[in-house]
Amino acid sequence: MQRDPNLDRRILLAIEAKRSRAPGRIDVDGAPQDVLDHLASMYEEGLYSGPKPHKSSSTGEVDLAPVGDLTPAGRQRLKELEDERQLRLNEVMRDLAVTLGPEPEQTPEPPGASASAQAGEIL
Repeated sequence: MQRDPNLDRRILLAIEAKRSRAPGRIDVDGAPQDVLDHLASMYEEGLYSGPKPHKSSSTGEVDLAPVGDLTPAGRQRLKELEDERQLRLNEVMRDLAVTLGPEPEQTPEPPGASASAQAGEIL
């Protein structure tokens, strides 16, 4: 299974935001099975504490994944994901600034000068 870094980040943030460190549920937007599959993979990677995710005996899919708290590895992974996200945002903002940057400055004409004036002509 290939994990979605954005979903990983949202899951890690939800675990971090839990009020209790006792194993329990978290709320994360996304397809429930995708979240459960990510949680199982993240558990195997040691990113959070709690009981091992449970697989259904009939379907073989993860059907329960109570989470405790982030482990040091989970906190490190969250920091890496946040840093990557910030770098991407900085790149977008930099590109946007270049695209929408200020207009090139116009050199003001000296008083009395006119684009239509001929050489040697005084207006």
